[in-house]
Amino acid sequence: MKTSHRAAWILGLAAGCSTLEPIPKPEECTSDVDCDRMSGEVCAPDSKVCVPGDAVPPRGVLGFDIQEIDGTKVVFRAEVAGCDREVKTTGVSANNELTISRIELEQTFDLLAYAGPPPPPGVPLTKDDLVSGEIVLSQASRFALGNAGAAASRRVTYPTLDSELGEVVLPTLVRWPRYHPEDVLPAALADGGFVLWQTLPEDGAPIYQMLTPPLVLETRPCEDDTDCCKVKDACADPSPNYCHESGFCTAIRDPHWEFVYQYESRCSRKLTGQVRQISPDYTK
Repeated sequence: MKTSHRAAWILGLAAGCSTLEPIPKPEECTSDVDCDRMSGEVCAPDSKVCVPGDAVPPRGVLGFDIQEIDGTKVVFRAEVAGCDREVKTTGVSANNELTISRIELEQTFDLLAYAGPPPPPGVPLTKDDLVSGEIVLSQASRFALGNAGAAASRRVTYPTLDSELGEVVLPTLVRWPRYHPEDVLPAALADGGFVLWQTLPEDGAPIYQMLTPPLVLETRPCEDDTDCCKVKDACADPSPNYCHESGFCTAIRDPHWEFVYQYESRCSRKLTGQVRQISPDYTK
């Protein structure tokens, strides 16, 4: 019999307004030590004045746009809600600081787009084995931000070649946000969500596919949650992975997935001829 324990997480915190009377005179501050911490005051990071600690907004109304930038390029981005399973409190400051472990928030896609039949096992890949062009990954914004959303689009040149060795093919790895199965998500992201994969060949028609990252690791069967810890019976509290109802451990903490397909050149078509306007009722 499979058993699984769940910790209770409050996802619907009220966002009521509070009236503070009398309003204390603001004090300039740079950190909590400049405030009356014995009275529960904290230093507001935006206004740099001391405010009552209970005036901090509830986690249920918080949203974060997390970005990792390399130079001028965004290499990883995720939208996180204050009550997500990945968000934890440190408890070491009156600010009630929140922390997010990156490895619990991302997954890696290893993408392979063959231009024809794959080479035999053990034979190194060459550039000619793969589709030359670009790959674009996109996904719905969690906070309905449209094209400005965190995971709106990621474009990479394909295939990935070694900059020093020229034609040597390297894995095309794309980091992508991943959410805990217990997070409250829109339908497009629930149960692992789906990612639109567009392959744009240099000479050929584009191909559109939908990637659905697995929720579980089928290589890790389980009977209870302790089977899913890194060291059995020595789980961190709370352990990010648990025994899914399918009988396998969930795939949290930077899982890697390989997605492969073969481009069919016979499905690429070009149209030639003249374009003529037809009548609005489509009868002429």
